[in-house]
Amino acid sequence: MGITTHVCVPNLASNTHDKAYNVSEFRSNKELGYYTCPAGEILKTNGNWYNKRAYRVKQYKTKNCKTAL
Repeated sequence: MGITTHVCVPNLASNTHDKAYNVSEFRSNKELGYYTCPAGEILKTNGNWYNKRAYRVKQYKTKNCKTAL
């Protein structure tokens, strides 16, 4: 039928030990297509979609945060 389904995954947690960096703490700018992390850094995507298990995701990154917490 050619139908693409999009599902929002609520309350998704990140892999970090610092709960301030859970996905719920990031702010989306849908108009310009980026996210802002709790430290104020802007995360951008290359626009590619990736298949992860049973769903597709876009990866967002910043070069400003290269060390793990």
